[in-house]
Amino acid sequence: MKLFFLDIDGTIAMPGTNPSPLLRQTIRQLQAQGDKVFLCTGRTFSFTPESVKALGCDGGIYSAGGRILAGVQELFRSFMSESIKDAIVALLDKLGAYYVLECDSASYRGGTDLQELLGHPEPGSGMHSELRRLLSVFHQYLPMDQYSGEPVFKIVFLLPSQEAADSIQALHPAGTNVVFFQNKLAAEHIYPGEISDAQINKGAAMHRVCRFYGLTPGDCVAYGDSMNDAQVLRAAGEGVAMGNASEEVKGLANRVCGDCEEDGLAMDLRRYLSGNL
Repeated sequence: MKLFFLDIDGTIAMPGTNPSPLLRQTIRQLQAQGDKVFLCTGRTFSFTPESVKALGCDGGIYSAGGRILAGVQELFRSFMSESIKDAIVALLDKLGAYYVLECDSASYRGGTDLQELLGHPEPGSGMHSELRRLLSVFHQYLPMDQYSGEPVFKIVFLLPSQEAADSIQALHPAGTNVVFFQNKLAAEHIYPGEISDAQINKGAAMHRVCRFYGLTPGDCVAYGDSMNDAQVLRAAGEGVAMGNASEEVKGLANRVCGDCEEDGLAMDLRRYLSGNL
C-alpha cells in the first residue's frame, strides 16, 4: 500500500477551478489497487471546495497539519494558544498587514484593507496559487468585528514591505513558524505568507497518518507547489514538486512533474498505475 498526499491549490487545481475528470478517475483506480489518497492542504476543512471533496479521498490533512481526518475519524486537531494568537494579531496590526484568522467553521479578515493594499488585481496566470486562493474566496471571509474568539488554526497574511517581512521574521512569537510564499504579484512590495505553531506542519501530519496505518514515510508520495509543502515534500519517501512551483520548492523535491494547469498531477499519478514509477 502507498499513501499519496495531494496539496489542493496549485496542485489538484488552481483556485476557482475544479479538479479534472482524469484526476478523479485516477484516484479511483489507485484506491481500487489498495492505495490511499489524502488531501494535504493549508485550507480548513470548511473552506475545501465541494468539487475537491467529491474526489472521494480517504482522508485529509487540513490547516497545514492542524487537523487530520482518516475517513470520518479525526486523528488530530490543534489550535494556536490564545496568547500566541493575540501576540501575532498585535504584531500584524503594527506592521500594517492584511491577515485572515483561519478557524474551524469560518475565517475572519482583519488589518489593512485588501484592496487598499493590492489595488484591484484579478486572480490569474502568473500569480502564486496562495494569493489566487485569498482573492478567490475573499467574499467568504467575515469581517473581524464578527470574530468572537473561536480557536484559530493558523493566520495567513500579506505584508506591505520588505521591512515588515524582515520584522515578522525577527519578532514572531517563540513557538511559532513563519512561511513566506513566492511573490508573483505585479506589486513587488507585497509579501504573502502564513504563521502557525512551530510543531504544526504537513510533514508532521504525514507521520501521524503513517502511524495510524502502520506504514513508514518510505510508503508515502507527496505532491505540492508551495513553501507550506516543504516539510511534507522532504518527509515523504518521494516528494514531487509541480511544474508551476518555484525553483526553491522544486529544489526540495525528489523530482518535478507537469504543471497543475496542464493536469500534471493526474498524468504523474497514472505512472504509478502503469508501473513506471
